[in-house]
Amino acid sequence: MMLHTCKGHGDTVLSVAVSKDDQYVASASVDQSTMVWSASTGQLVHKLSGHSDVVRTCAFSPKGNFLVSGSDDTTIKIWNLKSGHEIACCKGHEGWIVGVRFSPDENSVVCIDKNSIRWWTVDGHRLQTYYLKGQFPKFLRVNNSFSTFVTVDDSGYLYLLQAVQVV
Repeated sequence: MMLHTCKGHGDTVLSVAVSKDDQYVASASVDQSTMVWSASTGQLVHKLSGHSDVVRTCAFSPKGNFLVSGSDDTTIKIWNLKSGHEIACCKGHEGWIVGVRFSPDENSVVCIDKNSIRWWTVDGHRLQTYYLKGQFPKFLRVNNSFSTFVTVDDSGYLYLLQAVQVV
């Protein structure tokens, strides 16, 4: 049974995310925007604009306070989910953003670009960077405790990483 069809993007949608409480769905698009939809009504809640290139990925925070979007403009943006306002823009990546995830406490974000994994605070301060041996990782997987991070790249490397403990 289909619940809703949501139309609003001006181009292809590349990624979707569902909030943990099932209240919202987010979509990331080639049209340089991320849209947040009500899962119960299918209505648009927020159109999040600010990236200057394709938005490739997005993720909700576990408690539903934030959304993070990752773009080909080499930035991630952290948004207040209730207001729809940008609260941080994390710069310094060297390529498009492939994946993004929040920590369980919503205090930090991990993201992966074409040749590195970076950890950020939700207010935009870089915590750590790990440079991959190869390039073009396929995905980013994170365990529930936000302590183990996994990806693979085009060179055949499998990376199992742990973040430095943040105090």
